[in-house]
Amino acid sequence: MSERSEASRGDAERATESTLATLGERITPEEATDLASQLPGELGVPLRRAIRYPEDFSAADFVNRVAERDGIAPNDADKRVRAVLATLGEAVSEGQLEHVLSQLPTDYLELMAGTHRA
Repeated sequence: MSERSEASRGDAERATESTLATLGERITPEEATDLASQLPGELGVPLRRAIRYPEDFSAADFVNRVAERDGIAPNDADKRVRAVLATLGEAVSEGQLEHVLSQLPTDYLELMAGTHRA
């Protein structure tokens, strides 16, 4: 992820945690649990911590939430979110990814463009 976002390792770890926590706030608890189960090591923790009723917020609000969590500019957060989501798309099964995408409105498609597999 750090190569994709051009972030330091520490920044990449923060971006990953913030992005997964924010995603956990946007999707259903069941989907967050399923997604977390496919992630290695401690990567599922932010998803599991965020489990509650899903909130309805746009892709732009998603990026802004990550920016706030990380204390960075939205433009920087956008790059990092895209990198995390692309990496996530490679780490989980295609079926799991499709389940997550089915819970998100169409404005997330551009944000998650790097998650689709050929």
